[in-house]
Amino acid sequence: MGGILVVGELDGGKPHSITGELLAAGRQLAETSGDRVAAALLGPETDGASDDAVSLGADTVYLVQDPLLETPVPDTFLAALEHLCKEVEPTVVLIGKTPLGEEVGPRLGFRLGVGVAQDCLEIDVAPETGRVLATRAVYGGNALAKLTFPDADPQIVIIRPKVFEQPEPDTTRTGEVVTVRPV
Repeated sequence: MGGILVVGELDGGKPHSITGELLAAGRQLAETSGDRVAAALLGPETDGASDDAVSLGADTVYLVQDPLLETPVPDTFLAALEHLCKEVEPTVVLIGKTPLGEEVGPRLGFRLGVGVAQDCLEIDVAPETGRVLATRAVYGGNALAKLTFPDADPQIVIIRPKVFEQPEPDTTRTGEVVTVRPV
């Protein structure tokens, strides 16, 4: 299927600000790659957040609903995300560098057998390969490193908060909402 999958986080039933920032990053990648942007919202009741995610830039929203996802426990979220990634086969997965994202991102990469770019400040598409080109701070922030991914998908990128500006909601946007039950 391909596409860009944003791992959204919820705060009181609404998308957390990091979700909007990641959707902005996903839209930036989509402009160059032509991919569609999807958001994964995990929780026991996520229906109300789907319209918010669409208005912030998601073309598709995957509602991963289960009572076990009420509390953000990394192991539970990891299992649900692994199931979703195997089902929808995204090309790129964007995760926020939050306490949950820092736990889930690298472990998701391990389970899927792919690399992970952590603590990224910028993302783009490498013109020669069409793969994600991620920029991250190294040496305590004294230098920047650009990296890209080999041919394995998904390309998992963990993005630092506040490096992308959350877009203004566009309530006229429409999108598809798909309910997914984790196994």
